[in-house]
Amino acid sequence: MPPKKGGGGTKVRDRSRDLNKARQSTPVIIGPQSIKYPTTQPTTTSAKQSKFSIAPLILEGVKLNKLQLNDILKQHLQEIRISDIQLNRAGIFTLYAADVSSFNRLLNDFTSILVANGQSTAKIYVPRSIQRIKDTEKVAFVKRVDLEIPENRITDALKDVGLKVENVIRLTTRERNNPTTTIKITFNDPDNRNTFVHTGLQVDSMHFNAEPATQNVKPVQCFICLKYNHVAKYCKTKQQACSRCGDNHQLDKCSCPADVLKCCNCQGNHLATSQECPQYQEQEKRMKSLVNQYSSTRKPTTVAPAIHCLDQFPLLPNSQHQQIGSLQNGIIEELINVLTSKMEKIIEETSIRLFKTLNKKIQKIEKYLSSLEIASTKDTDDSDSDDDNETQIITNKKNEKQQQKDTTKQIKNPPTTTNNTTTKQPSKPKATTKTTTKRIRSPNTSMESLTTDIKDLKTNNNVD
Repeated sequence: MPPKKGGGGTKVRDRSRDLNKARQSTPVIIGPQSIKYPTTQPTTTSAKQSKFSIAPLILEGVKLNKLQLNDILKQHLQEIRISDIQLNRAGIFTLYAADVSSFNRLLNDFTSILVANGQSTAKIYVPRSIQRIKDTEKVAFVKRVDLEIPENRITDALKDVGLKVENVIRLTTRERNNPTTTIKITFNDPDNRNTFVHTGLQVDSMHFNAEPATQNVKPVQCFICLKYNHVAKYCKTKQQACSRCGDNHQLDKCSCPADVLKCCNCQGNHLATSQECPQYQEQEKRMKSLVNQYSSTRKPTTVAPAIHCLDQFPLLPNSQHQQIGSLQNGIIEELINVLTSKMEKIIEETSIRLFKTLNKKIQKIEKYLSSLEIASTKDTDDSDSDDDNETQIITNKKNEKQQQKDTTKQIKNPPTTTNNTTTKQPSKPKATTKTTTKRIRSPNTSMESLTTDIKDLKTNNNVD
């Protein structure tokens, strides 16, 4: 019967498509806390995809209804949070966890709980399309790697840097299975992959740039029935469909004219494999929304790394670098020693020159001081001699005065001959006094005193 108007047939096809998608998915075993998803709401056109931000879990192989499954969850896993439980006609459940911890508990513990409750064939897994997105975030490619470099050498180089690697594979050609220069590296998590893309591959002294694996947003289409969301290996109809007219035969056996085209998916005037098909464009949008919803928010950097920067690429601890470092250190030490010796010589020469000039100046100062001392001693000697002369003159004056007194007394009392002889004798010192006064010239003070004394003598002589 043809489908009823109002879209009933399309709903049935959508349900069957979801069922095929769930059956084609393969079980995946993931450790605890191994998958984390962003909590931001994605921008999609579907209300169901925008409602949940964490990947759903597929549960199959159980003979329960929604209420019984809800009771088991409530009894054994009370701490987990589930946003919704959906059940299709094939008896396959879709569980939507509200947070990451609930997602991990369901994925790792719920299967054993169901087996203990009599559901021995229970399987819970992540849908294949979502798991493919998560796996792509862990993959990086390195191109133009020499064929002589083995995979184990690359693995050791990555582990030495501290990156956690799951697998290192050299890609081969499809025809002859010959090895190529492209290396595919799978890491434990997206963080290690992003770090590796930023730094690149460093094998001893050889450096290679790395590229992240890009997400495939092209819809998966079966080449037998030309439907989406499954491949030919998992096709259930096994009925070949023509991409030109939509009938059940191969393309090379199609008898329709070349200008007659009919898509078996949308009944449009184009090939069933054309990218202009509305079904293809819808599936492409769905794949893009899945990538935006379940891919990691930490995107790898596309900036080329600074190869010659020692902070990003430190020197490896091999013998060659150690020798270069030791040679550099030795050269630096020699330069330091040469410079220090030259500086010491320069300092010695300058110090010797300074000491010589200082000694010369000191000798000049000493000579000048000695000359000043000699001049001062001469002045003191002259002053001493002047004082002695003055004392002699004074004593002579006193003697003359005494003699004059004696002579005056003799005149008054005439003496005998003996007295005359005796009185005439003191006249001799007068000549001596005259000579001394003529020979010795004292300073101004002494001259004044002499003049006064001489005046006194004259006055006395006149009186006599």
